[in-house]
Amino acid sequence: MKKKYRKQPRNTDFSAYRHPRWWPTWAAMFFMWLVAQLPLRVQWWLGSGVGRLVWRLGNSRRRITETNIRLCFPQLTEQQQRELVKKSFIANGIGLLEIGVCWFCDTAKLKAITTLHGLENFERARGRKRRAVADQYLWRPRRFKTRPDPDDPGFYGRKR
Repeated sequence: MKKKYRKQPRNTDFSAYRHPRWWPTWAAMFFMWLVAQLPLRVQWWLGSGVGRLVWRLGNSRRRITETNIRLCFPQLTEQQQRELVKKSFIANGIGLLEIGVCWFCDTAKLKAITTLHGLENFERARGRKRRAVADQYLWRPRRFKTRPDPDDPGFYGRKR
């Protein structure tokens, strides 16, 4: 039996998010906030552990990744392919924990640990009125769930 969704307007006072069904989400957000307060090297160490754990326990994901690596890099030996699979899981674990830094840390801390490469190429494409594909890290909203401010010097998008 399919679930019927309510056709009522959305609850805009957000009181529904206090329901126990949302508690795992709140716990995950709190965990991400907590990890974001840790030094960056500790975050990398924890993220590496998360990646290794998923590499060991995620059999179906590991098989998919092994197949992709084998098809994309046939010139590598089997041992090199296994190492690349493991490194990709570790990098994804680190990246997962680093999301909290972007969401919950202040802009000064983020700017202190960030280096932007290739901005001149993006600016050159904008100057010639060409479309440019930009990575998601070219801008960061000031607070979680806010819209980017085009007047912010950290925003490299098009002004509207």
